[in-house]
Amino acid sequence: MATRKDEQPRTWFRSDRIFCAEGVWFFHTREGVDVGPYRNKFEAEVDAEMLKALLEGVDPSQTRRVIREFMLDDRTVMDNLRGEAFTDYLIEEGSRALQGTAG
Repeated sequence: MATRKDEQPRTWFRSDRIFCAEGVWFFHTREGVDVGPYRNKFEAEVDAEMLKALLEGVDPSQTRRVIREFMLDDRTVMDNLRGEAFTDYLIEEGSRALQGTAG
């Protein structure tokens, strides 16, 4: 398994990354971000692989930025987005940016 630049190898299991909550599907990133919701498991798996490909070779300090842009650009996520979950994510990201830790 390929690792990102400056990242220690870790075993990731697909079953750990894709999950269903309240009838909709999400995937969990290494950075601790839950991306979704998706209507079905297949959509979550496809987007997880797309994001994984986008993140290959990205500097670790930029991964959260790439994830944020992916979420904002992804029509599947945006069409299914629940306002409260996305608002919580934006508040968290805003706090990180103010603290100078946003990626």
